[in-house]
Amino acid sequence: MPDVPPSTQPDSPPPAPEGKSQGNNTVRLIVGFIVALIAILVLGFLVALILAFTNPGAAAGLQILRDFFIIVLTLEGLLIGVALIILVLQVARLINLLQNEIQPILQETGDTVRTVKGTATFVSRNVADPVIRASGFLAFLGAVLRELFRIFRLVR
Repeated sequence: MPDVPPSTQPDSPPPAPEGKSQGNNTVRLIVGFIVALIAILVLGFLVALILAFTNPGAAAGLQILRDFFIIVLTLEGLLIGVALIILVLQVARLINLLQNEIQPILQETGDTVRTVKGTATFVSRNVADPVIRASGFLAFLGAVLRELFRIFRLVR
């Protein structure tokens, strides 16, 4: 690659995080599956209506179609049941995480905050207050001496 100044090199987009794009693909797949399933159900319903009104002797075909849709809906119910089981397991893992990992971290953080508060109070009482008092006294002493020297100059 020839040496090109950085200002003329084309900007390349930053790489997308892997977890986010994978999550988007999963959501797209699920949404596509649901849309396809709804489209198949609507199409089947329309075909059944057309057959019912055009051919009065197509009752056997409609029964087969009805049975097919009953099977599809049953499988969909099973899929929803599996999704609910997975959801319950994920909630259980979240509760476990909160109880066993997050709660101790919060307790340690509270202990640290109390320690810092105690340290700040100690430093304030034992270091800052005496330094402030000494500084004030020295400022007072300097002002008094300055005025005394001014008085001595005026007296001479």
